[in-house]
Amino acid sequence: MTGSTATTEKNASILTAILKRPVAVLLGHVCLVLFGILGWSQLPSNRMPDVEYPTLMVTASFPGATPELMAQSVAPPLESRLCGLSGLLDCITSCGPGSVTITLRFRTGVDMGTASGEVGRAIQASATDLPKSMIEPPKYTRFNPTDTPLIYLALESPSTPEAELEELAQRLVVNRFTSISGAARVQAQGGGKLSWVVRTDPLALAQRGISPATVLKAIQNQSNQYPVGNLSGPVTSIMLEGIGPAEGTKIQADQITIPTGHSFDLKAKPPVWLSDVATVTAEPSKFRSGHWRNGNPCVIVAVFRETGSNSLELANKVLEMAGQIQATLPAGAHLHLVHDNSQPIRSSLNEMMITLALSLILVMLIIGIGLRDWKGTIIACSVVPVTLVAMAGFMWLAGFSLNTFTLLALSLAIGFVVDDAVVVLENVIRHREMGKDPVHASHDGATEVAFTMLSITVSLLAVFLPILLIPDMLGKMFREFALTIMGCITLSGLVSLLLVPALSLWLPVGKVAINQHTEKPRISTNSRYQRFLAWMVAHPSAGLAGLVIFFVATLVVSGKVRKGFLPEEDKSILLLFTQAEPQASWENIRAAHRQVWDILAEIPEVEQHLTTLGQGEINASPTEGTLLLKIKPLPRRAIAEIASDIRQRLEAKSRLNCKVLNIPSLFLNTKQTKSLYQVLVTSPNAESLPSTVKTIQDWMAQRGDFLAIDSDLEPGGPTLEIRPNRQLLAMAGFSATDSAAALHAAFGPTFAANLWTSQTTRSIHVGFTESALEYPNTLDLVSLGHGMVNPQQTTTPQHGATPLGEFSTLNSVVMSRQANRYNRLPAASISFNLPATGDASQILGSLETMLATLSNHGVNAELVGIAREVRASVARATPLVLLSFVIMYLTLGFLYESLTHPITVLATLPSALLGGLAGLWLFDIEMDIYGFLGLLMLLGLVKKNAIMLVDFARQRQREGVDPKKAILEASIERLRPIQLTTIAAAAGAVPMLLGTGSGVSVLKPVGAILLGGLLVSQVVTLLLTPPFYRVMESISRRVLQLVRWSGS
Repeated sequence: MTGSTATTEKNASILTAILKRPVAVLLGHVCLVLFGILGWSQLPSNRMPDVEYPTLMVTASFPGATPELMAQSVAPPLESRLCGLSGLLDCITSCGPGSVTITLRFRTGVDMGTASGEVGRAIQASATDLPKSMIEPPKYTRFNPTDTPLIYLALESPSTPEAELEELAQRLVVNRFTSISGAARVQAQGGGKLSWVVRTDPLALAQRGISPATVLKAIQNQSNQYPVGNLSGPVTSIMLEGIGPAEGTKIQADQITIPTGHSFDLKAKPPVWLSDVATVTAEPSKFRSGHWRNGNPCVIVAVFRETGSNSLELANKVLEMAGQIQATLPAGAHLHLVHDNSQPIRSSLNEMMITLALSLILVMLIIGIGLRDWKGTIIACSVVPVTLVAMAGFMWLAGFSLNTFTLLALSLAIGFVVDDAVVVLENVIRHREMGKDPVHASHDGATEVAFTMLSITVSLLAVFLPILLIPDMLGKMFREFALTIMGCITLSGLVSLLLVPALSLWLPVGKVAINQHTEKPRISTNSRYQRFLAWMVAHPSAGLAGLVIFFVATLVVSGKVRKGFLPEEDKSILLLFTQAEPQASWENIRAAHRQVWDILAEIPEVEQHLTTLGQGEINASPTEGTLLLKIKPLPRRAIAEIASDIRQRLEAKSRLNCKVLNIPSLFLNTKQTKSLYQVLVTSPNAESLPSTVKTIQDWMAQRGDFLAIDSDLEPGGPTLEIRPNRQLLAMAGFSATDSAAALHAAFGPTFAANLWTSQTTRSIHVGFTESALEYPNTLDLVSLGHGMVNPQQTTTPQHGATPLGEFSTLNSVVMSRQANRYNRLPAASISFNLPATGDASQILGSLETMLATLSNHGVNAELVGIAREVRASVARATPLVLLSFVIMYLTLGFLYESLTHPITVLATLPSALLGGLAGLWLFDIEMDIYGFLGLLMLLGLVKKNAIMLVDFARQRQREGVDPKKAILEASIERLRPIQLTTIAAAAGAVPMLLGTGSGVSVLKPVGAILLGGLLVSQVVTLLLTPPFYRVMESISRRVLQLVRWSGS
C-alpha cells in the first residue's frame, strides 16, 4: 500500500464519521457564521495594516545658531553616542538654523522599549559635551513616517488676536479631542502661545553704554520669584512673600532695573529702567512662522489615530464633538473641517466591498449557468459567504483590521473557495449520475476527493508561504494579507468537504434534471475534446513542444511589461512644497505665497488649502513652506492630471520653487522628501557633495525620464560672518564670550525666562526692535557695555559705551541653510518622480548603473527608500516565485510519494505566467506589488486544475488502468469542473479590472493577471498536461526499472 493510498483511506474514515452527523455539521457551520459576524462587527477599518516602524527621532534646539554651528557643536556629541546603539540600522541627521533632527532607524525585530531606554541614556551621557547655553535638553520620541493625521481642522477667529488663537485652540478644542477614545494625540499648530517680547532700542542702549546681554541677564535675574522665609517669635510665626517685578504672567517694564556701571550716586546717575530702553509687546512665541487656511490666519488642529483603533469610528466621534465645540466658541470663531482622511478610507473600502460583491454575483451566475440546477448553485455558492464571514472572526482574534491588503485577500479568496466547492459538488453530482442515492453519493463523492482537496489545500498554502519570508517593513505590510488568504484557503477546504455533502442531503441534486439540461452539450463537447486529446496523448512530443513554446513566450512577454512598485492612489489630497530664495525676507516669503494662493484659486478642483510657513516641525528651514491641498471628491479630473496642472501653473507664474506630491499609502523613504523617489549621496568630504549632486541632476535632466528633480543641498545664502579681535577685546576688559552674548541677546528674540501661574505660562524673549534688524549697520550700535576707551590707561578706567564694531570685522560669506549627515558622513538627498507611463524598474535600473560609476574615492551614491524597494521588489520577485515552485514541488512530492508527477503539475504554471503578463501588456497596466500578489493567486488556481487531473489519473492507475487511458479518462471526467471553476474565477476578476473608483485602482493589475492567466492556462491544462503526464509516467517507470536493474 502506497503512502498516498493509506492517507486517503485514513482521511476517508475520519470524513465518513463526521458526515454521518449532517445536523451537527450544519449547526457547526451556523456557529462559525455567528462567530464571523461577531468578528466582522468588531474589526477596525483602516487604509493599511498597523505596522510599528522601528524608528526614533531625536531633536535638539539652539535658537540663533547657524546650521554649521549646529553641525559642529550639537550634532557630533549626540551622534557619537547614538550611532553605537545595538540594532541600529542607520542614523540620519539634519541640521537647520537653530535645530538638529536625528532619525534613528533600527533593524526589524528590535525591541523599541529597550531601544528607547538606550537612546535616553545616550542623550543624558552627551549632556556634558553639548553647549552650556542650550536652554532645553535634547528630546526623543517614537516616529512613524506613515502616521499622518486622520482629521485636519482649522480654527479661525477674526476677532481674536493671532497671538491668543493657539491658546484658545488648546483650551477649547485640543483638550476635548484628546479625551476621545482612539485618539493617540492632538496637535495644535499655530503661531505659538502668547509670550512677552522685550524689543530693545539699540541706540538707547548705546547711549547708556548697556550691552544687550546685560538686559537679558537683568530680566532673567529679576523675573524670578525667590523664597523669602519666615518671621518666627516666641508667640507667632509669620510667612514672608516677596513681590518681584512680574505680577502673575505680566511683565512690569518700569520695575526692572538695568545695571549701568559702578556709580551708586542716584542723583548723579539715576537708575535705568527697562522701559527706558525697550518696549514690551505680546506676540506669538513662534517668530517668523504662520498658518493660514485659504489665506486667513488660523490654528491647524490635527487628530492622530491610535494604533489598533477604528479610523471610521474615530472620525465620526471627532466630527460629532467638533459640532459640540463650535457651540462653545466665542462669537466669530469657526472650527472648519479641512480634510477627513477617513473619507477616502471609507470610499476605498466601500468600493472594494462592492467589487467583492460583484465578483461573488458573477461567480454565482457562472456556477448557476454551468450546473443548470438551482439546488447545486445554492450549495456551491453557500460555501463562499460561510468561509469569508468565518474568516472575519479569525481576523478579529488575530488583531487584524479591514484594510486594503486584507480585503484584497478576501477578494482573491473567492476563486479558491468556489473552486473547492465545485470540485466536491461536481463529484457528488457524478456519483448521483451513477445511480446512487443522495446519502451514498454525498459520502462517496466527498471521500473520493478528500485526498485531492488535501493536496490542493497544502500546495496552495505553499504558494503564499514565501510572502511571510519577505524581510523588513514590506514583509510586515504583507503579513496580514498572507495570513488572511492562507486562512481562507484552509477554511475553504474544510467547509467544502463538510458543508457541501451535508447540504447535498438536504437539497439533493436530481439526476434527471442534470441530464435533461446538460447531456447533449456535454456529449458534443466531450466528443470533440476527446478526439483531439487522444491525438495529443498519442503524440506527446507535440505537448512538450507546446510547453517549450509557452515558456519562451513567457520570457519574451515579461520583458515588455512595465514594472513598478506602488500604484498612484487618489485620496483627494495633495502636498505642495515651496522654497524661497535663501536671502528672502519674511515679508517677501508671505507675499510670494499670497501669489500662490491666487494661482490655486484658478484651479476649480482645489477646495481648500492649509499653508504652513517658517521653520518648525514641518519645514526644515525658514524659507520653506508646505501647503496641504484638499481636492474635491470624485467625479472630477484624475489626481495626476490636477497635480500636473498645478505644477505647470506655478512654474509659469510663481517665483517660488514648487513641488507637488501625491502622498503614497506606503512611505518607505528615510526622510520626508518633496517627491516619491530618492537618491542618497554621502562623502567624507563635504566639499565634494555639490559637484556630485549636480552631476547626477544634470544626467537625470538630460534623460528626460525624471520629473520634479530636487535636492536638499540648498544653495548657500548670504551670511555676515562676525570675527572678533580677541586681543583688542582682552585689552578692553572683554572676551569673545562677551561679544557672543551681546550678539545673541540682540538678534534674537532670545529666550530669557518663564512667568508661571497655576493656569498659564508666559515666556519672555529679548531682542532688538524689528526696524533695527532690517539694516546691517545696526551691528555698529551693539554695545559691549563699559570698558576702557584707552587700553593703555589701566589705573583709572574711563566709563563709556564700547561698540562691538570697534573690536570685530565683518565678512560677507555664503553659507548653506541646511547641513545633512548619514551615519555621521556629510550627505545630500536627491528626490524625483517618474512618468506614469514609464517603466519604473528600467528607469531606476539605468540610474543605479550611473550611480555605480560615481561611487569611488569615498563618494557613495545609492537609491534609498521607495526607489530601492522598486529595484529590490523586482529582484525579489523571481527568487520568491522560484521558492514557491520549490515548496510546491516538495509538498506535492511528499503527498504523491512521487518525484516526477509534481513536475507534471508545475509544468503548466509558465503558461499561467504568460497569460497573466500578457494581460498586463495588453491593458497597459504596470506590474506592481499588488500584481505580484495576483500572480501568486494565479499560480494557485492553475495548479489546482492540474492537481485534479493528476490525482484522478493516479487513482485510476491504482485501479489497474494503464497511464494513457487513465489520463484520458481523468481529462474527460474533470473537463466540466475545470471549465466551470476557471470561467467562474475569470468572471470574478472582471470587476477588479473594470473598477473605476480610487479604492479599486489597486485591483486592476490583479484583474488583468487573473483574467489573462486563467484563459490561457485552461487551454494548456486541458491540452498539454495529459501528454506531459504520459511522458513523466514513462520517465518514472524507466527510472524505476533502472533502479531495480542496478540493485539486482
